[in-house]
Amino acid sequence: DTIVQSLTDGIDHLFRGRKITALQGEAEFVDSKRLLVLGKNGSRQEIEADSYLIATGSEPIPLPDLPFDERQIVSSTG
Repeated sequence: DTIVQSLTDGIDHLFRGRKITALQGEAEFVDSKRLLVLGKNGSRQEIEADSYLIATGSEPIPLPDLPFDERQIVSSTG
């Protein structure tokens, strides 16, 4: 957790220094410059920019007969 927090804080610092806004949630393009972002808390935000960087991230998916117990069967998060 400490390492993940350190890396996340480092990226946030780099973004702020370069005036980059990071948004989290699901998004869809309204047109070539506008993006509608649906936040995890139910918020809706439409933004407009000339350029976007989309980082999709990942979510571990367990196999049906091998659920993650984070002891013997570890996910990328664990």
